[in-house]
Amino acid sequence: PVIFRGTAWLLTADCVITNHHVVNARNRGEAPAPAADLARQAAAATARFDYDDPAAAGVELATTRLEASDPDLDYAVLRLEQAPTGRTPLVVARAGVPDVTSSEPLRLRYFTDTLRGSSGSPVFDDDWRVVALHRASVGVSGVKFQGRPTAVVNVGTPMPAILAHLSG
Repeated sequence: PVIFRGTAWLLTADCVITNHHVVNARNRGEAPAPAADLARQAAAATARFDYDDPAAAGVELATTRLEASDPDLDYAVLRLEQAPTGRTPLVVARAGVPDVTSSEPLRLRYFTDTLRGSSGSPVFDDDWRVVALHRASVGVSGVKFQGRPTAVVNVGTPMPAILAHLSG
């Protein structure tokens, strides 16, 4: 099988959140997974903690099911088979977004260095609260960062939008 990788983080004691496109693992040009296939992919996923280097073994936990997802908001919540030992969920900002490149209800643009595979990473404010779920980097024109033109900005889904969808 083809193995796809992305980033996830603890939303609750036994649930991780990542991007829908990470769980909806498809080759370029392939149609999105039907709901049943998406559920199977989520249930067969593995979360690896303490993985910050290709040589690091980390601690692996299997997922058991897809709890919630939305392709437009590009998020997926997966239930772990057990809560990881010694871990606490990240603190999520419930409302408001800090000063960033631009903010819309469903899209936050910001400047942060990211690497391939960063989809699903938390986007923090200055108080280390998660304000968005990183989903992509996009090319831009006419945008300046620290007084210089930049060709790329990052895009995330604001956490208030995800929380509203989860409680809806």
